Amino acid sequence: MQFFDTLLTCYGWEGIALAGAVLAMFGVQLYYYIFVYGRIPGYKNNRRSAVLDAEPPVSVVVPLFSEDYSFVEERLPLMLAQSYPDFEVVIVYVGHDSDFYEDLVRLKQSFPQIVTTKIHLDPRFPISRKMALNVGIKSAHHEHMIFTSTDACPQTDRWLSLMAKGFTRGEIVVGYCGVERKKGFSNYMMRAWRMMHSADWLARAVRRRAYRGTLHNFGFTKRIYFGANGFSHLNMNIGEDAFECGRCQQKCDFCYIGSCSAIGRSVQNIGQQECGSDGDIRIQYGSGQ
Repeated sequence: MQFFDTLLTCYGWEGIALAGAVLAMFGVQLYYYIFVYGRIPGYKNNRRSAVLDAEPPVSVVVPLFSEDYSFVEERLPLMLAQSYPDFEVVIVYVGHDSDFYEDLVRLKQSFPQIVTTKIHLDPRFPISRKMALNVGIKSAHHEHMIFTSTDACPQTDRWLSLMAKGFTRGEIVVGYCGVERKKGFSNYMMRAWRMMHSADWLARAVRRRAYRGTLHNFGFTKRIYFGANGFSHLNMNIGEDAFECGRCQQKCDFCYIGSCSAIGRSVQNIGQQECGSDGDIRIQYGSGQ
């Protein structure tokens, strides 16, 4: 009691109230970091019952909204070199450059896994990412689909294998995609923001209450997509990564893939989408944070 009287004399009721508020906020943060975010590293998919006996054939759907040769030369080979027995890469090209599209079609001669489709770009009728994904889903030959973007790089050749393994435990698979590590404070802030933003929905996915994923690294089945009548508001460029989670939360099993080998890294874009290509197709895996 004497200690409390001393505090009251020195700091007054206002100081004690401020200290109490600070301690309360610290307690809330501590709870989240220990009991909510702390569950992400220790999560294991084998705790859920299996819905498939083996990894299924997978279609990787990639919308392409520009003549991005850096994607074709650097990031597409990483997808094609995945260590997985049965998969295809569906490229949905949105544009009007016939020569570029013909180059994509010719790649199929060397890489039979490639499936190409084109949406002619008309300035009067903008094409959203949802429209491109809708066409890619209909062009995919397999029931299970993984979605990524042209600026996302798989970190290992096991990325697709681990993401596809999630379909053995659920119909919606979510994974993490960070930002490519570079020098500079802005890059540090982008990586920190991506990690902190992703920790929220990853923690919800671990607790089977997922509400979204990341458009760089997530997947679902055709049954789920057509059962929910596809995307709503196709003309909007937002919401495709939250579509299935929000509308199918009570019906489907979610599977979070937290392995480091299943992580992707998105290329930091400044101005145009450039990656320093040298004109040769090459396969190079790296790590980032």
